[in-house]
Amino acid sequence: MGKRTGRNASEGNARIVTTSSRKSTETESARTGGGDSGQSDKPAAAADAKRGLAATAGRLGWGKKLLFLAVIAGAALLLAEAGVRCLSPLQLGFRYENGKFKPPKEFDLDRSRNALLLHDVDHGPKPPGATRVVLLGDSYVAAWSVPIPATVGRRLEHHLHAAGAADYEVIAIGQPEWGQREQLRALQDLGPWAQPDWVVTLFLPFNDVRDNSPALERIAGEQYRAMARMRPGWTHVSADDAPWFWVRSSVLNQLLSHRLAVWSGHRGRSGIPIDYFVYAAEQDDLWQDAWRQTEELIVQIRERSSGFGAKYAIVSASAPHGVLGADRGLRHLVKTYPGMREFEWDLDGPDRRLARICRLHGIPLLLLEPIFRAQTVEKGRRLHWQYDGHWNIEGNDLAGQRIAQFILASETGGDARR
Repeated sequence: MGKRTGRNASEGNARIVTTSSRKSTETESARTGGGDSGQSDKPAAAADAKRGLAATAGRLGWGKKLLFLAVIAGAALLLAEAGVRCLSPLQLGFRYENGKFKPPKEFDLDRSRNALLLHDVDHGPKPPGATRVVLLGDSYVAAWSVPIPATVGRRLEHHLHAAGAADYEVIAIGQPEWGQREQLRALQDLGPWAQPDWVVTLFLPFNDVRDNSPALERIAGEQYRAMARMRPGWTHVSADDAPWFWVRSSVLNQLLSHRLAVWSGHRGRSGIPIDYFVYAAEQDDLWQDAWRQTEELIVQIRERSSGFGAKYAIVSASAPHGVLGADRGLRHLVKTYPGMREFEWDLDGPDRRLARICRLHGIPLLLLEPIFRAQTVEKGRRLHWQYDGHWNIEGNDLAGQRIAQFILASETGGDARR
């Protein structure tokens, strides 16, 4: 009996504990809001709160990232702006003035003129015993980019005197945009006064052939007004025509807009200045006619020179792209005018054609481009202004020296063309 009583007592105690635990749980449930629905809502609310916090944190993180990127980009632009402001217009490739992009300034134009309004010294009546050379040409003879003593005409006379030909006098007659037609008129007007013993045409194949054709001249005039760059070193763009030009005081923005304006204006045939088609492997009817007119004018100048009792010769001038070499010069042009890739070119073609004309009519000819090319490529000399393209002081002097040798050799029957 005692054992059963003990077991019964234990079972009773177990029931009492179980009942007490249940009551305690029910009491706690009641205190906290109790029931199964309260237990299921609690995790959902916690998850919503967690997602809200994560979203807020995410938004704050992206904002900080964007702010950081904006600060970095702004600092990079400021550094770039500071960097380009250290560059000169010659290094930038342009100057921006009064709302326009222009070529960088390499020199001050010498506006000195003689009584004939030419960029040369004054000349009086022909002295007894003097040998006069009339040098005809365009802007190469005018040579406004150098002082009068440094022009090709003055350097020619200097080298003639240095070679012992002290009786020689050189009269330079040239103006920008002159072709052989204008040179013939000048010779007709001034020849009786000058009384030349030599008449020398400084012929520039690059644009003299075009100058001799009224039809090509009209096209060139239209292009000059419309194109951003008629030469690799020339820039003529108004601010209103420059793309993406938002901050005009920013040199960095100027540089970007300048490059885009130049690049966008040189696509396809319409983006190639008409002058360069003198180098086209196949010449169309306009250019064939221009060469025909050029040949006729050369013959007329020779005949007019003979009428004054003067010998006549032609000197073919160099071009800034030609002195780089036929292949390298063409690559230089294609880089500026991508549309040139669509055609075949021959930078030495015009000189060969001029040589055929001179052989046909018995006219002595000196080609300067091979001489200038050797000095440029082999000796690294810069003989043309980098952007303007005309001869610089060294180029004028070298031309004067070689023309002097050519004239003196022609007087004695020698050959100074090497």
